[in-house]
Amino acid sequence: MNLVIYTAIFGDFDILRKPKVINKNIKYVCFTDRKIKCHPWEINIVQTEFSDHRRENRKYKILSHKYLDDFQYSIYLDGRFIIMKDLSKYIEKWLGDNDIALLEHPKKRAGIYKEAEACIRGKKDNIDLIKKQMNKYRNEGYPENNGLTVNGFLIRRHTKQIEKFNEMWWNEVKNFSVRDQLSFCYVMHKLHIKYSLIPIPNPYNGHSEYLKITYHGSKISRLKSIIFSLIMSAKNRLVSQFS
Repeated sequence: MNLVIYTAIFGDFDILRKPKVINKNIKYVCFTDRKIKCHPWEINIVQTEFSDHRRENRKYKILSHKYLDDFQYSIYLDGRFIIMKDLSKYIEKWLGDNDIALLEHPKKRAGIYKEAEACIRGKKDNIDLIKKQMNKYRNEGYPENNGLTVNGFLIRRHTKQIEKFNEMWWNEVKNFSVRDQLSFCYVMHKLHIKYSLIPIPNPYNGHSEYLKITYHGSKISRLKSIIFSLIMSAKNRLVSQFS
């Protein structure tokens, strides 16, 4: 199988992690802005375009056909994941008749508008930008309850249809919120593309036999993230009490 497994790590947000099972017939690629050594990953050090490391990550994450055009299939995974099995054995099964497969959102929200509200409450991105994005989608008639995905583990069959999807998805992420789950289902809907939900226990709800979920970044960056989350949680509770 002509498959690449890849990730994109910028700044100190994530650590590159060695798979527990390595298939010698698969290429493992990491796009990054720093020197890293981690077998079996092939390290591609690139010049960054954006000051926001998240948006830089999304560029490589989304445009698989542009940066990995020699492959028939690709698996993108966030830096939080550790591969626990030879995933190449499950590609066709998980894709089925579709060209893209990913995980259902663990929070079971009805759609992107509810997710946008959660992102605004948690200050996950620029609030005005999220509101502008959702207003655009509502004005275009995008439905309220049209599913929600989590995009940290993404399988694609590299077809012309997926190439068109990638370009349109990147256009949304580049111009609106970096929270790419807010635009994924919108783009699928616009292009009339169907996607498969991967039938494995969601690793965000606990480890699965296929993937292990870990923390973001170094211990220091993890501590900063925990402190920030606690502060935001306390602030949100205070706002709720007095609103």
